[in-house]
Amino acid sequence: MERILNKQKKLKEAFEKYTESINKTNERRQLWKSETKGKIYDVLKLIEKNFKFDWHVQRLEDIENYETINISCNSKSSGLKETVRELGTENIKSSKVFVKYGGYLAFSQSYNGKINVFMKFPYIEEWVQEMNVEVFDT
Repeated sequence: MERILNKQKKLKEAFEKYTESINKTNERRQLWKSETKGKIYDVLKLIEKNFKFDWHVQRLEDIENYETINISCNSKSSGLKETVRELGTENIKSSKVFVKYGGYLAFSQSYNGKINVFMKFPYIEEWVQEMNVEVFDT
C-alpha cells in the first residue's frame, strides 16, 4: 500500500509541475502580447527612424504565440560584378552582379513563451560565406 501511495504522490508532484509550466507559458505569452512585442517594435522603429541606414523593421505574426519582430538590412548589389567575354574578343558573353544579403536582429517568441534573440550577419553570395544564425539569449 505504501508503494502505491508513494507512486501516487510522485504522479501528483509531476502533474503540479506540468500545470505550473503551462501557467508560466500562458503568463509569458500574455506579457508578450500586452507589453513586450509592442515595446520591441517601438524601439526598433525609433532606431530605424533616427539612424538612417538601408534597413527596415518587420512584424512576422503569421503564427500566434510564435511571432517575431526584427530589424533587417536590405539586400542589394555588393558592387562586385563578374563579366565573361567571348574568347579572343571584347564581346560580353554574360555578366553577373553578386548580391549582398543583409543581416538582421530578431526577437522571437518561442513555443514556451520565452523570447529568443537572434542575429544573422550579412554575406555576399559566392564571396563571403554565409554564417550560422547567432543566438544570444533565450
